[in-house]
Amino acid sequence: MSVRHLSDDLIHDILQYLREDRDALYYSLCVNRFWSSQVVPLLWCQPFVNCPLSKRHLLIRTYISCFNTDELKNLNPYKINNLSEIQPTLFDYARYLESISDCHLNSSVLDWIHKQINQKFSDFPVGAITTSLWHLFLRKCVKIHSILISPHYFNSLIPTLKSTLLTSTALHSLRNLEIVIDRDFIKGKFPITVEILKHLSLLCINIEYLEIKILRKINPLTQQLIIDIIKTQQSLKEFKLTENWIHSTNIISSLDIHINHITSLGLFSFLFDDTSIKILSKFTCLESLQLHKCGCIEKFPNRILSDAIFNLKSLFIVGTPSNLTTSIIAKAGHMLQLLVMDCVNNDMIDFVSKYCPNISMLYVELTQNDYTLLFPWIGSLQLETLEVKCSVESRNRTHLLSANDSGKFLQLLTQHLPLTLTFLRLEGMEILPEDFNNFSKNCNVPLQTFIIQGILKHYNDDEVLCLIYQFATLHNNTLELFGIDRDVIPQKWSKKLKKLGIDIFSIDDFETLYKSY
Repeated sequence: MSVRHLSDDLIHDILQYLREDRDALYYSLCVNRFWSSQVVPLLWCQPFVNCPLSKRHLLIRTYISCFNTDELKNLNPYKINNLSEIQPTLFDYARYLESISDCHLNSSVLDWIHKQINQKFSDFPVGAITTSLWHLFLRKCVKIHSILISPHYFNSLIPTLKSTLLTSTALHSLRNLEIVIDRDFIKGKFPITVEILKHLSLLCINIEYLEIKILRKINPLTQQLIIDIIKTQQSLKEFKLTENWIHSTNIISSLDIHINHITSLGLFSFLFDDTSIKILSKFTCLESLQLHKCGCIEKFPNRILSDAIFNLKSLFIVGTPSNLTTSIIAKAGHMLQLLVMDCVNNDMIDFVSKYCPNISMLYVELTQNDYTLLFPWIGSLQLETLEVKCSVESRNRTHLLSANDSGKFLQLLTQHLPLTLTFLRLEGMEILPEDFNNFSKNCNVPLQTFIIQGILKHYNDDEVLCLIYQFATLHNNTLELFGIDRDVIPQKWSKKLKKLGIDIFSIDDFETLYKSY
């Protein structure tokens, strides 16, 4: 009987499907030379992201083995142990790199140096090694998709690369660019980084995701560099800007040429005026809007936003004045499916109910004084996902919602939960056993995932397991995941719930809708 062999194209497609499964890829390395040649690029496209911190120094060693003569010359003045013993590698690993973060790179170099050299802190050859690494990447990389430039990190001196930049094609495929600008950057402490920014607007015209974080007031030159990068892009789709309350309208105004392309916009610590609100109102394809701790010096933003034609699918609006918040909600429209907000009052609920009735995913932050406002509103929505965070502010400290208020909240929740709900996360509550038992018995929605923080903090493991198991038993027809705020999940908990077909996990391993932004 003949053995059928998989075609090369099919093997390639299988491995692409498994690219996030690191264990499967490592096993695939050992099949044969062809499989290995297909797996290595997948393992080395984002090595600093996928490698544990404790082993990143090994990446530096591997990349040094790819250095040419000129790149090794930079290291000659330093007494680096066993440098001459580093042998050439079987694969040209630098060729496959697609993502570079200068903070990851520098921390990994430092770690490698610590293991190689016993020198004073000031004598570390970080700049020399980083210089050679950047030259290597620009010389060898076929396509760099993502770069994060954060010069405020220790010794983050992106090297003199002008001549290399002008001849390299590695950055022509750049799609994601993140830049952090702090005080040292503005003072000219990182002139080479500024030099790179000058060339990015010429070399990279197809950036799709651009994030700028401005942590200090910037000078006109730096501002113009950012504007040039924005204006030269041909297909910018996602843009995020953190201004730290620095009013620089020119940057947001430069987005005017992208109003028909941008689908996602995020503004953080941003101060709106009439000009920036007019720009916001012009976006025709905007689907996702994130406003975090923004201000507004325009008294009547609704007058400007009344002409906006965007139809949002997701809206994140936290720490932002109510006049701007309600104006945006009024224009969000029937397409809005995901809403994240921290301000719950009657006016806000009226606006959301009137203009955005089709929300299916909701994250709200509530206080002791407004948690009752959630009802009966949520019962009128066709929610699939609900995340609620409760808190009590006292003497500049945040506390859990009291046991009494938590009990009342759970009682109201069982009465008004939408029958469409499959995901529920509750955070910031002090829950008593009897209240949790009542919730377990009266919750009649088809939950698949239930995450709860603050459950029975002062009770032993057996008591907590008994209550969780009771909830799982009552809901095992639909429940698949149960999350709880424990650093370590006892093995007996996992085994007992697994018999019901339910996995239990620590909530630290789960990302909220809030954190996903």
